[in-house]
Amino acid sequence: FGTAGMHKQLLNTAKILMDAHCIAIHPAQTKLITALRTAYENDGSLDKDRTSHNDVFDAWRMCLKYFEIG
Repeated sequence: FGTAGMHKQLLNTAKILMDAHCIAIHPAQTKLITALRTAYENDGSLDKDRTSHNDVFDAWRMCLKYFEIG
């Protein structure tokens, strides 16, 4: 996430896709579901102290890197 604003862009992409119901998550992915439910954004960035399983959340949003919206 080191490049300029990539972490904010990926968080925004994740939010847009989730809000549009474009993402399906298997119920067995309990850590990811918990991460998504506890994710907290602060000024466009993920607040890792307030988000459970933030490493799982980071891996998931990296998977969304090549999705294009629009």
